[in-house]
Amino acid sequence: MANNMSLRFDTRIRLTYLLPKMKIINLLTLLLLFCLPAIAETILGKCIKVSDGDTITISTGNDEERIIRLYGIDAPELKQEFGQESKKAASKLMFNKDVTLDVQDTDKYGRLVAKVYVGKTYVNLELIKQGMAWWYQWFAPKETDLKNAELKAKEAKIGLWKEGDPTPPWIYKREHKRQPENNTKSQDFSR
Repeated sequence: MANNMSLRFDTRIRLTYLLPKMKIINLLTLLLLFCLPAIAETILGKCIKVSDGDTITISTGNDEERIIRLYGIDAPELKQEFGQESKKAASKLMFNKDVTLDVQDTDKYGRLVAKVYVGKTYVNLELIKQGMAWWYQWFAPKETDLKNAELKAKEAKIGLWKEGDPTPPWIYKREHKRQPENNTKSQDFSR
């Protein structure tokens, strides 16, 4: 019986000593996991296509092509006023050039969402400075450099801001959503 008592006593001592230490270790591990910034992926490639002012396709070399959505900006739609100008500005900055992507996310269409650099030029920011895109504040609320560049372009009436208050693409898309065709003939039920 003395052996059983000493075993229980010994186990109780170990548990009271180890449990608080395990809790601290677990807590520290969780804190480190949640407090460390996410490690962004960096991809090198060549811009082989500019679809519009905020979407490109790159080749990474191994016969792999990736569609990229530029992070933090929203450019006019191609059929929208300044859509073609925005695409031309993006082409001038990126087409057929080596690009470095700082991947931020993947969107609902499976495209990588990235900060795009050509050399030291941060292309996303440059397009906003040229008045060729909006700061997409809902997806990049902490990007104050993009916000400030948009304010400066508005004040200077550069690019799409020449006309004063252009329609943002998110409103344009909503207003020009394709309506489903109604093939049913209207019937007169008044008889």
